Amino acid sequence: RHVAAMAKKKARRAPKVSVRPKPKKHNAGFFKTTQAMTWDRHRTLEQNYATLRLSSDPNKSVARQSEEEAADGGPRALAPIEREVPPAKTRTHTVGEFKHAEMRPLLAKHGDDFEAMARDMKLNRWQYSPGQLKKLARKVAAREDKLRTRRA
Repeated sequence: RHVAAMAKKKARRAPKVSVRPKPKKHNAGFFKTTQAMTWDRHRTLEQNYATLRLSSDPNKSVARQSEEEAADGGPRALAPIEREVPPAKTRTHTVGEFKHAEMRPLLAKHGDDFEAMARDMKLNRWQYSPGQLKKLARKVAAREDKLRTRRA
């Protein structure tokens, strides 16, 4: 009788469904460059890197680069593929109007005393730490400078 109840319970359960992982998409961005067209799938990684004037071992390339600099008296020339890399974009982190309005009374009352700002529970509603307040004050000052230059 007990075995029959277990069989019924097992029959009511939903069957286990196995989830297959999605196939990974290959990043084709590298292979679109002109230097990457010289990539030979029948060669090893080191051989392909050598044709592109790259190093597969960064530790060896740093040592070789410093040897070349010592021999030439200056920095080494960039490989063609290194010239194709765009420069990194710099982001400036700004403060929004809400935080700017929140920091104005704190800065007016306490100036540069971030410890006192952190203890002021009426004006520091979000209970920022002294480090966070210092960072926000720097960003607020940068924003005010930016606004001044726009007006001028």
